[in-house]
Amino acid sequence: MVGRWLLLLAVTAELSASSAVYMMPPKVFSGTPRDNLPKRCAITSPVHACTTFERPILTTHCRKEEQWVLDATVQLEPTVILTRSSFFAHEMEHLRDIDDRLEAYLRTLVAPRFATRDQCLQTAGVAIYSFPATFERVKGESNLRLDHSRDPGRKIAAAQ
Repeated sequence: MVGRWLLLLAVTAELSASSAVYMMPPKVFSGTPRDNLPKRCAITSPVHACTTFERPILTTHCRKEEQWVLDATVQLEPTVILTRSSFFAHEMEHLRDIDDRLEAYLRTLVAPRFATRDQCLQTAGVAIYSFPATFERVKGESNLRLDHSRDPGRKIAAAQ
């Protein structure tokens, strides 16, 4: 029985070896005065909580199998800033959503196989160059999905 579990773990590790999102546990600051959020969160809209990320990093590596394969990882260090601890669950929902979206992005990024190392390196270079914009898009989609899709007036109501 143990042998079967070890084989399953080995197969799972092999299948997921080409991409991963590594998110550190968030640093959490609760009880932040609401007046300080725009500065700490680098935003202009009135909110009660936000999550920032210290240096999101996309790392890539090309390796040779039958063809060239691109491996990619994303490393994130989130900081959650709250006016009240009751907003923590919502910010954690954003972190799960961002993690899911980045996993999907990485699966798409590492799916192609390349005939040459140069093709692989070119794809890797474009991904690294465009990752800041990709990450901003992922965060924006999470905000739209979780903050505006449930009740478009919620943010305005929460600000009053």
